[in-house]
Amino acid sequence: MKIKDAKNDRFQQTTVEEWEKAVLKSLKGKELDTLHTQTFEKIILKPLYNLDSEKDEVPVPGKPPYTRGIYENGYQHHPLKICQVATGSNIKGTILEALENGQNTISFDVNKMGSEELIKLLNDLPIEDYPLFLQAGSGNRQEIIMEKLAEVNGLSDQQGAVVRDLITEWAERGSIPTKENNALSDWFHYIKNWNLSSPTIKTILVNSRPYHEAGADAVKEIAYSLSLGAHYVFEGMQAGLSAQETAEKIIFSFSIDSSFFMQIAKLRAARKLWFAVGKSYGQENNFKMDIHAQTSLRNKTGFDHYVNLLRSTNEALAAVIGNCQYLTVIPFDQLQREKSSLGKRLARNIPHILREESMLMKTADPGGGSYYLEALTDELCQQAWDQFIKLEKKGGILSELKKGQIQGELTELAKNRLSAVAIRKEKMVGTNVYANPKEERPDLAQNLIETQSIQKSEKEIFPLKPIRLASEFEAIRSMNLTWGNEMEQRQRIIVIGLGSVSQSKPYIDLSKEVLAAGGLSYTERTGIVNQEMLEEIIRGCQGSYFLICGDENHLNTPLSNLKVDSNMHIYAVGNFDLAIKEFNWKKIDRHTNMIDLLTILSSRQGVKA
Repeated sequence: MKIKDAKNDRFQQTTVEEWEKAVLKSLKGKELDTLHTQTFEKIILKPLYNLDSEKDEVPVPGKPPYTRGIYENGYQHHPLKICQVATGSNIKGTILEALENGQNTISFDVNKMGSEELIKLLNDLPIEDYPLFLQAGSGNRQEIIMEKLAEVNGLSDQQGAVVRDLITEWAERGSIPTKENNALSDWFHYIKNWNLSSPTIKTILVNSRPYHEAGADAVKEIAYSLSLGAHYVFEGMQAGLSAQETAEKIIFSFSIDSSFFMQIAKLRAARKLWFAVGKSYGQENNFKMDIHAQTSLRNKTGFDHYVNLLRSTNEALAAVIGNCQYLTVIPFDQLQREKSSLGKRLARNIPHILREESMLMKTADPGGGSYYLEALTDELCQQAWDQFIKLEKKGGILSELKKGQIQGELTELAKNRLSAVAIRKEKMVGTNVYANPKEERPDLAQNLIETQSIQKSEKEIFPLKPIRLASEFEAIRSMNLTWGNEMEQRQRIIVIGLGSVSQSKPYIDLSKEVLAAGGLSYTERTGIVNQEMLEEIIRGCQGSYFLICGDENHLNTPLSNLKVDSNMHIYAVGNFDLAIKEFNWKKIDRHTNMIDLLTILSSRQGVKA
């Protein structure tokens, strides 16, 4: 074949039907839907997507409905704002060091600072040279910062955000002012004035992160965000701002977890639906969603915390491909009592790597052209819009928070997520799989979320309760490593391998993996080839737990003749259908609820999990 012929040659077109036929042949009798996966959003993920998977035409970036981003050229003319939150005793020094090393946005924890300390810090920082991203919580900190910015020359064109989300603050705190309408109208009175003094500074936050951390899936995060945004637009119009002016003051904040494509699609769908909300106000081109993305805390672990670095990198990549405007990466040791400078530096460098080495900033829409991503975005849009409409018909998000309906929904979702981790449907490296048995107990920070007393002028509601997926495993493991006696554990937990080592090894490895996840030590006995050897071990260790691994057919003598006390605590790890039926042995496999099992094994050591 000549070069000219090769250029004109094409691969033979393959139809979906031909592909399905080939797949069915490889599945050897199984149905094609065995390759389908259901997400927490109840969206079915398929193994193949094509042009027919797209329901709607997708415009170019920077054009309505802004699915592919709000800027035509992506990050090329509007650089990603890296806003690592400075904390600690020397916030000024931390910020200046970060700016020297490539951070391009000033961000620090406002809520632990007094008024004088806050003003002094603002005086000492180059706020005229860098945009701000400050989340001001309760009190008058937002007012203090905005008044200070109004005094600074040269800030008229400065971009940035000094924001708060009043409704979500109430939901986190578990209390709402008795005169909630007055509180909102007073806040929007300030926002209207700030729109005149600092027109380019965003002042309203739609913060979906607390809902995410409480267990929400992508559909609910979008629906809650749209309802919050719509409520704030309404309040702005009541205060005398137009829908466009209010929308331009809003920044949306999302947590990004490790479900990579779902998180990219979440940001795309949120932008598209916010545009749809704008159409109802006659603002078809002005509802452009500015997005702040932060790596999730829900899936971070205290044990084996370097794995968090992999999680955060994956999440930051998803956020950038999803075209966020602001990015915060949580340090890998965020859960530790003592945070390291290494953790802060690596968190700050992740966006640099994505920008300078991955070249994501050179592409207007890095996710463009993926049929899978477009189909997932369409599915999220449909489900989230339906939930948003239902929420609005019930009175909106504030009404449902006051009733406790949203908190109830999130509690059920949180239970489902924790259950998925417990049965290892959701795998967490270093926690429920591949736990390091030699790792010592980490010194974790306590009370990550501070509680606040309810004032007389407030009424109590159910608060949003954040979860961490690894928390139940970490509680059991920490208690065993702290109070458990290793020698006693070895005497009480016996792992027994039937048959040759090679025959029992896969099942012994599973047992070790389970025990390591709970920080439990054990004694291992292998090469058990007959009934007498097994009886001798069990009778010699009264009061112990036995994890018998392998296959009942690996014994030279029938297991049905085994003579041991029926009250012995015996677990079968492997193929023991006869023993499970006749002796009532409990089965351990890769779908066992490990939290329930480890709680039982730990309680025998005098440790209450």
